[in-house]
Amino acid sequence: MLIPALNLIFIHSMKTGGSSISDALIARFPTSAEKVRTREYQDMEHLFEIRDTLGFSKHAALHRYPSALGATRFSEIDVVTVYRNPVYRLLSAHFCPSLRKSEDVKFSVYGLYKLVRHRSSLFRYLKSHGDEASPKSIRVMNFACLDLAANNIGDEFPGFPTDLPRLNPSKRPGYERNWLFLAIAFLMVVTSHHVWDFFLSPGRSATKKLGRIRLRLLGYRT
Repeated sequence: MLIPALNLIFIHSMKTGGSSISDALIARFPTSAEKVRTREYQDMEHLFEIRDTLGFSKHAALHRYPSALGATRFSEIDVVTVYRNPVYRLLSAHFCPSLRKSEDVKFSVYGLYKLVRHRSSLFRYLKSHGDEASPKSIRVMNFACLDLAANNIGDEFPGFPTDLPRLNPSKRPGYERNWLFLAIAFLMVVTSHHVWDFFLSPGRSATKKLGRIRLRLLGYRT
């Protein structure tokens, strides 16, 4: 999602609070994008699609922007995204009624396997732009401390919403404490492309390299 007023692109990786952040951005910068309904289950409050000024949807990966903006303009753009532990992120997606098209969502090893194989990792969302065009910077907000990370972004980009709305509650609370679910999901993650997301996890350094780009990790309490 492109926000021209901030010269910023927000990359929304699935199940990272991106809809809440996008909603807050649209409220603050209404000419940047609009919310639209593309599925029957979308309530336009918690569930909705987005069309930004480039016509991109809310889950557009970074590689789509260089051709739309041009390499020079793209190199002047800052990028913001959200990191969430891939194990919890994929379990959250697995129990999401809108993805499973059912309110009564039960754990399924095969269902989780398909999700892990077919959904993009955050690393792919960011890496797929290639070396031929790179943004000015990438800032990674920690899902576990979104308020703190949003304040960090707001300090650098006046107008970025720091009073983020309440995240949608899980339809299956407690899955993050089920050791069997966690063990199965962890084994699937470490044997798939999602394992690279652990590279973006909290560590001793506040910056990391992604190709030629330096990532700034925000909201990581030490």
